[in-house]
Amino acid sequence: MTQIPTAEAEPAAQNVTIPESHPRTEGGAKYHRILVIMNPVSGQHNPDETTRLIETRAARAGVTVEVRRTEGEGDAERWARGAAEEGFDVVLTAGGDGTVVEAITGLIRSGNKIPLAQLPSGTASQIALALTISPQLDEALELLFEAPSKVVELDVGYLPQHDRYFALITGAGFDARVIEESPRELKRRFGFMAYVMVGVKELFRLKRRSITLELDGKTKRVRGHTAMIVNIGRIDKANISIGPDIWHHDGVLDIIVLGAEGLRENLALAWRLLRREYRGSRHLRYYQARQRVRITARPPLPTQIDGDPLGETPLEVEIVPKGVRVLVPEAYDPTTPPEAPIKALA
Repeated sequence: MTQIPTAEAEPAAQNVTIPESHPRTEGGAKYHRILVIMNPVSGQHNPDETTRLIETRAARAGVTVEVRRTEGEGDAERWARGAAEEGFDVVLTAGGDGTVVEAITGLIRSGNKIPLAQLPSGTASQIALALTISPQLDEALELLFEAPSKVVELDVGYLPQHDRYFALITGAGFDARVIEESPRELKRRFGFMAYVMVGVKELFRLKRRSITLELDGKTKRVRGHTAMIVNIGRIDKANISIGPDIWHHDGVLDIIVLGAEGLRENLALAWRLLRREYRGSRHLRYYQARQRVRITARPPLPTQIDGDPLGETPLEVEIVPKGVRVLVPEAYDPTTPPEAPIKALA
C-alpha cells in the first residue's frame, strides 16, 4: 500500500477525539497570527470587501493577519504547507471547497497540526455546511475571535494513484460523466443548474455494467453504473443524507453503488433517497471499508474527485482518519451517532 502521511487507521468507535477549546486572549482573539488564503474568483464574494472585513476584525483584536490571494492551482496547498514554519497558528480559507481541499492537502503534507478555519465563499461550500459553519462571513469569522468554538478532527480520503486528497466524494460513473460533460460556459451562465441540465440528458444513457469492489482486500462483484466513495455524505443543516451510517468522523469510507436505468427508475430512486429509505432497492447498495477501496469496471467508467474530472477506473482510495484539524462552532457534535449501522444494504 502506498505510504501516506497519517497515523494508522483505528476502529470507528475510537476515532473521535475530545474537541479542543481555545481560551480567548485580550481583545477576544483565540489566535495570534492568522494566514488567510483567499480565492478571489470563487463564489459571489467581493475579495476586497472580504479582505477589509478580516483586517478590520483582526486589528480590533490586536491580531496579526496576512491575506494572500491565489492566482492558480497549487497556491493554497503551498501556503498552507508552510504556514506553521512561517509562525502562523491558524489557516483561514476564504473560498470554495476546492480552496479548502488544497489547504487541507498542504496541512496534511506539512505534518503540522495547526487548525483550519473557513469563510465559506464558494458557490456551495459543502464542507463548511457539513461542519455547521455559518454562510454569513462575519459570523464565520467570529469563530476565530469571540464566538464559542472548538477544534475537531476531520477524516479525509486519499487517492494514491493520483497523490490527491478529498473531503467530500470521489466516484466513478454518472456523477463523473455529468461533471465531464458540463462545459465551463454552461456552468458560468447557469451555475448549479448546468449540472441538472446535463444530468437529465445523461439519465437516458445510463447502462449497468460489471463493477468489482475490493474492500479491505475482500472482493465484491455487483451490477451498476455508478460507484461513489463518500467521506461527507450527511449535511444536517441542509437536511441532506445520501445513506445510513455516513459520518466524516468515524474513520470509515462509505461506498454507494447505483444501478437504476431510465427516467422512471431514477425518479423512484431519488424519491427513496429523499425519504431516507435506504433498504429494499436492488438499485441502491451500500458498503464500507476501514482502510482501502479499489473500484474497477468493464467497460471502464469515468472518475471524478470532489467535482473535478479525474480519468477512468480503476479508482483506488485510502482513508486518512483524523486527517486534519478544523475549527467549528462549539455546538457542533462530532460524536453524533449515525442513523443505522451497516455492512451491506441491498
